[in-house]
Amino acid sequence: MIDNFIRMVLIMKKILVLALTFLVCLAACGTQNNESKQNVSDKETMIYTDAKNDKVEIPKNPKRIAMLNFHYVGNFIKLDKKPILINEFAKESDVIKNATQGIETVGNDDVEKVASAKPDLIITYSSDPNFKKYTKIAPTLALDVGGDMDFKEALKIQAKMVGKEDKANHIIQEWDKQIAKDKADLGDKIKDKTATILEAQPKYNVISGRNMSRGSEVLYDEYGLTVPKKTQSIIDAQKENRQVRIGNERIPEIDADYLVLLPENAGRSVDDIFSQSVWRNLTAYQNGHVLEINDASFSDWLSIEAVRQQMKSQLMHMS
Repeated sequence: MIDNFIRMVLIMKKILVLALTFLVCLAACGTQNNESKQNVSDKETMIYTDAKNDKVEIPKNPKRIAMLNFHYVGNFIKLDKKPILINEFAKESDVIKNATQGIETVGNDDVEKVASAKPDLIITYSSDPNFKKYTKIAPTLALDVGGDMDFKEALKIQAKMVGKEDKANHIIQEWDKQIAKDKADLGDKIKDKTATILEAQPKYNVISGRNMSRGSEVLYDEYGLTVPKKTQSIIDAQKENRQVRIGNERIPEIDADYLVLLPENAGRSVDDIFSQSVWRNLTAYQNGHVLEINDASFSDWLSIEAVRQQMKSQLMHMS
């Protein structure tokens, strides 16, 4: 009887050992499969046609992006693809500076530093004089700024570079909801109104039209304000140049319901600007419709969101 019991115990032990061995092997196989899938995913590539119309083979899921186009650093952060290296000029914006803490910066011609960062994707301007050198380090894409492409389309294009199309669509959907709320909140403050965006430099003034950052995306494209006819005629006279210099003698021509000043860009205080009578005679000034906007130089989504918040807050407090 005892012998039978001992025999049964031994059999059960063997079965248990075999079962445990099987489970360990199964888990190991699963881990290997997952690692194998991850390795395959990391090595997958795609062909992307960039701003130079070059077809470039790039990783589908880049992990080490060197973002040398400083205008759009914020877009890649917004897409959850934080670069490992960025152009030092990106941090001229406080918005981008705060969002890129801990990220290494590089100067325009420091090819060696770019190489030492071991990027798996480099993004720069098509006019970058070091473009060919970068192609020897990693797949390199040309990404330019401006033109007729709006900021939403730009985000979609950049999302495609890094496999984040769904993320971009979600960002745009949430943005559109916020803009709809803003327009409802602002109501008649912005309905059928005109606005001029201007940098009042010490020696000249710079007017910015549509698609030229400086808050134009929010003010014109989203809130629906328009450029005054006289201001637009000044811009149109410069043909392709959407930023136009004018002297103080032409300030009366750019009068509008709202005047958007960029004191940070101009390096000149608003008080100094309105110390001159030519500025104080503007309708926008007399009605208390002067907005002061900072961090408006770039066309990335972090900067545009910061501009939106400033514009809405100031407009809400105007009569």
